[in-house]
Amino acid sequence: MKSDYKYRHQDKSRKNVVYGIGIVAVAVMIFAVAFAKLQFPAVQPTTTTLPPTTIPPATTVPTTGTLLVSVKDVKQKLNIFGQATSLVLTINSIQVHKTGTNITDENVTADGWITVFSGIKTLDLLDYTDVKAILGEKELEPGKYTQIRLYIDNATIKIYDASTITNKTRKMVIAASGNVAVPSKVLKLNHPFTIEEGKALSLTLDFDVPSSVIKPGIDYVLKPVINIIEEKLEKGEKPANSVEL
Repeated sequence: MKSDYKYRHQDKSRKNVVYGIGIVAVAVMIFAVAFAKLQFPAVQPTTTTLPPTTIPPATTVPTTGTLLVSVKDVKQKLNIFGQATSLVLTINSIQVHKTGTNITDENVTADGWITVFSGIKTLDLLDYTDVKAILGEKELEPGKYTQIRLYIDNATIKIYDASTITNKTRKMVIAASGNVAVPSKVLKLNHPFTIEEGKALSLTLDFDVPSSVIKPGIDYVLKPVINIIEEKLEKGEKPANSVEL
């Protein structure tokens, strides 16, 4: 009887030991988890709110028009008494004037003048009686323009005013040649014209050379008689019978 009691008592003690170990293990795990939370707090995910994407409005680029400026001389019979046979011009600039104040072209001066050509071009007008010599080409804002200015550095002339017959051949005699004065070095032409979007406009300054050169005293003076011919073209098109200088 005693022996049996001892066995049962020992078995119960073992169970108590196992149970105690389990409680200790659980307590250790709880402590470990709590300690970890204290040392490493949980990181809460953050939500970033981005501002709405704003698409800027499309920029409208204004469509330009093209201006071409040419010169020529009217058809005439040359080498007759008192007529010029050569009128050489050295041109350094062409400008046009735009009306209004809403001008965005960076080449426009404060008072509305736009440079179409700047440089040096020399030509004898009497070489261009059937052909237009293109002096300048420029993209311009559409709108109304009022004036044209042709700046001339120098002008020279030759005039025949007599003839003799030698061995049955008529020979012209040069009566005068030399410089021609150009008042203010600029020809000012009042001529309104319109530039259209996506189109081209050709302006040809058609000189009447014999009528444009006068001699009020000793010297010759250029007082131009000019007919301005307008020709509407497609963008990129050149005027008929023209060459670029």
